[in-house]
Amino acid sequence: MILRKLAEALRQQSWFTAVLEVFIVVVGIFIGLQADSWNESRKTQILEGQYLERLHDDFSRSLAGATENRDGLQRQYDSLGLVLERLKSCRLDDADLDVFTTGLMRLAQFTPEPLIRGTIDELGSTGRLDVISDLELRNALSEAVRQSDASKEIVGFIVQRVSLPTAYVDSKLVRNLPPTDEVISVEGVVPAHRLEFDFPAMCEDKEFIGSVSMIQYATYILVRYNQRAMEQYLGVVETLERELGYP
Repeated sequence: MILRKLAEALRQQSWFTAVLEVFIVVVGIFIGLQADSWNESRKTQILEGQYLERLHDDFSRSLAGATENRDGLQRQYDSLGLVLERLKSCRLDDADLDVFTTGLMRLAQFTPEPLIRGTIDELGSTGRLDVISDLELRNALSEAVRQSDASKEIVGFIVQRVSLPTAYVDSKLVRNLPPTDEVISVEGVVPAHRLEFDFPAMCEDKEFIGSVSMIQYATYILVRYNQRAMEQYLGVVETLERELGYP
């Protein structure tokens, strides 16, 4: 319709009408392009919001997992400290027997700090990482993945380093395990009757004491790594909550 009017105006040499019709066409095209751009921008914002919510859920759960892991490792470290003190003094009172047993039963139970990567991996594999508009957040996500990969390698290295000391300690212990249907707390104290050992012989065994000491040091390193992961995950969670407008 507009093009027909424009052609008619040109034939009649009605320049004002022709210019007006051209202006209407240009404005129409501009408004159409702006509407398309707005729609695409709105779709991107909605998609970003969905990914931010998912990332917040992933990192909140990762933070909880890393905290639980750190706490478990800290308990291992503390109980091994008591084990070493009693071995060096060659004195084990009945009051310390359960804690001593717990330290030996749970030594070298190492796992890397958990990073739930479902959403991050999806963003990377689909090429949608740039949908996250905040550059600081994108960098934090990439750094979290890098640290998680590095941590897995470090845990693997530590497990390999303490494999022989752990095997030596285990060779001096006899475990009396409960039935498979009995629930065992991973946080509580292990009863002394679950483990048999020759305490006087262990006190005289320098290799045994050295092995326990090495495992405790490895545990210390992993406590520090998990603490660092917790701080990193918390920083990402706080950044996500700011982006999402959480109070």
